[in-house]
Amino acid sequence: MCTCSALFTIAVGLTWLCVQPVGLYAQETESTPPARKPLHVPPFSVGVGLAASWYSGDLRTNSPYPSLHAAVWVQGRKRVQPGFQLGFGAFAAEDRSLPMQQGIQPNTFVKTNFWYGDLRLRIRFRKEHNRIRPYVCFGIGILSFIPTDSEGNPLSTQPETRGTTESYVGSTAYIPLGAGATYRFSQLLTFSLELNRMFAFTPYLDNINELGRARGNDAINNLQAAVHFRLR
Repeated sequence: MCTCSALFTIAVGLTWLCVQPVGLYAQETESTPPARKPLHVPPFSVGVGLAASWYSGDLRTNSPYPSLHAAVWVQGRKRVQPGFQLGFGAFAAEDRSLPMQQGIQPNTFVKTNFWYGDLRLRIRFRKEHNRIRPYVCFGIGILSFIPTDSEGNPLSTQPETRGTTESYVGSTAYIPLGAGATYRFSQLLTFSLELNRMFAFTPYLDNINELGRARGNDAINNLQAAVHFRLR
């Protein structure tokens, strides 16, 4: 009888020892939160979008004109994001009160078509897993432009609208500066909204320099919205 009791006690003890590690492992598994799975970031994204463009110069600006742009961005988890952007658009402006100077009447209306391409850097302020990421951007680019009069004739062929010592140019370098934010719908689709200013290295975006009221170079302002598709 004592032998049976001893064997029964030993069997219960062995069973408890076998079950105890399983229970401890289960408790440890339940108390440890699962590690966050890192986001898969495709290496490039292609964006296309619309913008409202207006300029700053010698003439009063009319309503903003629509423009188009496309961009390629290098993706990654780093805060600095390089990219390349192309675009084209137009702006129109006038100032009928612009006076005659030096016996020359400068153009009081202009519509300028422009094309541009630049290299840009975005500096992002939040990590990749955040849906909304504010950023600032800057870069360097080349801008080509054709100012025309109210009848659509190129002002570059009308030297009588400029000072006698002025020489017209139709392309220039520029520096884009901007700020905006991106919203991530998914790993492959992102929306961006940005306000930027393209500081041209010329005052001739409106064909006016010495005979104008403003001093310094002209600039183009853009309010851009774009959709970006990430490439697998």
